[in-house]
Amino acid sequence: MAKLKYDTITDDDEKLDLADQLHYREIEHQQYDRNADGFKALLDAMAPLNLPAEWPDELKQYRKMTRDQVIEAIEDEATEELVLNLLHRKQLRERWRAERHEAKRVEQYIEQIKAQLPKQKAAYDKVLLDAKTRRQARGQ
Repeated sequence: MAKLKYDTITDDDEKLDLADQLHYREIEHQQYDRNADGFKALLDAMAPLNLPAEWPDELKQYRKMTRDQVIEAIEDEATEELVLNLLHRKQLRERWRAERHEAKRVEQYIEQIKAQLPKQKAAYDKVLLDAKTRRQARGQ
């Protein structure tokens, strides 16, 4: 498919738009990083609980239950607490891994955008500054 020739969008407009896309992708990446760091900190904070590295065989039946299902199914308070902590750790690990995966995906977008921006540092920096100035003028 042939690329459409734009009559109202200049090369400079396109570069500014790419610089804006880069800005917003970097914000997105920063948020994924921040979230991943938070989930990792929560996982680290669970260390004093001395949870088993793997689910004990006798508790594996609870791995896919919700919190409320566990509370309903287990009468022993200590076992309930252990299972709920194991479930919580599992959820934190999943979220931590998901945030890291999303950050890597955004890195690919960032590299693709950067490849379309000027290669010369001075021109690159100017486009980024011009885009920032334009965002500020728009109140963004």
